[in-house]
Amino acid sequence: MAVTVGINLMIPFIHRGKETFYTNTSLIDDPHCRDHIKMEWSEWKNHIRRYSSIVHWWENHVKRKVKYLFVREGTERISYRNRIGNFIMRPFTISY
Repeated sequence: MAVTVGINLMIPFIHRGKETFYTNTSLIDDPHCRDHIKMEWSEWKNHIRRYSSIVHWWENHVKRKVKYLFVREGTERISYRNRIGNFIMRPFTISY
């Protein structure tokens, strides 16, 4: 006798491809990064009137800039962590 159990999870399908990018979600919790996002968002909103619709504005202006912002913030965080790590982990010698 065999029993088959099916599990149906309501997890949305995530499309992976050219239009998607991965980011460290902890950047959103960082107050410095959050302030930077707010500042950039206010600047991006000034450009809405240059586009025929909000969707056009999002696709052609904001989407690319959001990706660039998160990549830049992530790179700065990694660079900072590496600099601090190299400073703390630097070998030292004692000379007499």
